[in-house]
Amino acid sequence: MAMALLAGACVGSSDEAAPTPEPTVAIAGAPTATPEPAATATPEPTAAPSPTPEPTEVELSVEEQVIAAWERYLDLSIQARGKEPSREALAIEGYAAEGAQRVLEDLLVQQKAEGRYIGGAVTSLAPTVRVEDGGDAQLDDCIFVDLLTFDDDDRVTLETSDRRTVVARLIPVDRDWRVVALESGDPCGA
Repeated sequence: MAMALLAGACVGSSDEAAPTPEPTVAIAGAPTATPEPAATATPEPTAAPSPTPEPTEVELSVEEQVIAAWERYLDLSIQARGKEPSREALAIEGYAAEGAQRVLEDLLVQQKAEGRYIGGAVTSLAPTVRVEDGGDAQLDDCIFVDLLTFDDDDRVTLETSDRRTVVARLIPVDRDWRVVALESGDPCGA
């Protein structure tokens, strides 16, 4: 049997020495092994993607609706008293009714006559709701008042920062709630 020695040569200009490949020996007349092709996995059929569900409105409980209306009232009533109130904040009938609406409108007239406006926030901290038999709601809360009063020249004339208890009465109006009255009490925890 004749043996043939096959050697490979590397041609390159690298400074590092290339590793020398192991010699391959072939035997004359011997069958050559043909490597088997690598097995390819048949892809599993995939299910068609399910459509993304349409967002649905989350139904809030009556208590959650009342709290949301209260927090909206706090935010918009302070915005209405600001230097450049939003259109939504000036549409007082959209979040206040009856006595609360009149009180806020009177405050706006008085502020304008005195050349004052308000900046800051009033934050609801611990609202609890009791829905009464007639459908009205009473909300008890501890609010954090953090306000500045400015004059027309943007000078601070008064700083207010405290926690107060508040009792608010809300009524349902057109599938929404409006604040109709509120009464501020003692500092929270007193």
